[in-house]
Amino acid sequence: MRVSQRLDYALRAIVLLAAQPPGDYVAAGDLADRLLMPRRFVEQQISVLTRAGIVESRRGSNGGAALSRPASEISVFGLNWSLILYPKLAMEDVVRVVAAVIITSVIASVWPAMRAARLQPAAALKA
Repeated sequence: MRVSQRLDYALRAIVLLAAQPPGDYVAAGDLADRLLMPRRFVEQQISVLTRAGIVESRRGSNGGAALSRPASEISVFGLNWSLILYPKLAMEDVVRVVAAVIITSVIASVWPAMRAARLQPAAALKA
């Protein structure tokens, strides 16, 4: 499996945030210094991770980024999905898209049999 640079950096940021005590926020500048990455890029990553619900961020002198849930509940798949496939959507939106795709594929696989049996969709559900 090929790991994109974006996913690699996000994983590094998650590992650094996971090492912090719960409730401690790390400034984007500190993350950038530790990861040896440009601050602007780290800020963009944090923004995407915040929209995905993986990281929470806050402004101010005590602000920064922190994990929004325990690290054990964050999957690489979910992280990759939020970073690469749908960077502008929140994770709830991604779940809705996946559900719609699954439902569409189920209907597409059942529809030919329903037409062959000349069933109406409502009658097929009763069967």
